[in-house]
Amino acid sequence: MLKARGYAKDLDEKLVDPAVYSPKVVAEVKRIQADKGLKKDGEVGKATWPKPVGL
Repeated sequence: MLKARGYAKDLDEKLVDPAVYSPKVVAEVKRIQADKGLKKDGEVGKATWPKPVGL
């Protein structure tokens, strides 16, 4: 889902499982939060979840 929205372009699923909350995934979540004007905490909560899915 991150790649489909233009994030995590360098995240290689062969090396890093995007379903695992790794430091690289946290960094991409923080980038989404920054782009959307949200608090950059790296957590996908109620405010963050709708943003990458386009809601």
